[in-house]
Amino acid sequence: MRLRTGDSGRVFASGTFDHPPVAVTLDIDVAPTVTTFHHAGRDHVIPVGPTTLLDHELADPDPPAPAQLTNALGVVSDHLDDVIREAPGITTARDVRLLGD
Repeated sequence: MRLRTGDSGRVFASGTFDHPPVAVTLDIDVAPTVTTFHHAGRDHVIPVGPTTLLDHELADPDPPAPAQLTNALGVVSDHLDDVIREAPGITTARDVRLLGD
């Protein structure tokens, strides 16, 4: 691979790379009861959304107790671990777009 600088000062690379190109975009679509991660042409869905958390882990009282918040974070974290285990390349995304209502 060769690097060169153009007239504008930008650096350009040419040649071959030893690794396949990385999918740089991760779209996260948050729906009421599910969250979908779209990366590298695949969808990974977790059964957690704002409504799900409010109906279960963050149910009364308002405001939720610290233990309820900890449990809600744990549920989301466990599902995210599953997504990363299934598609480890998802952690290489350089551009993250969050979608939802």
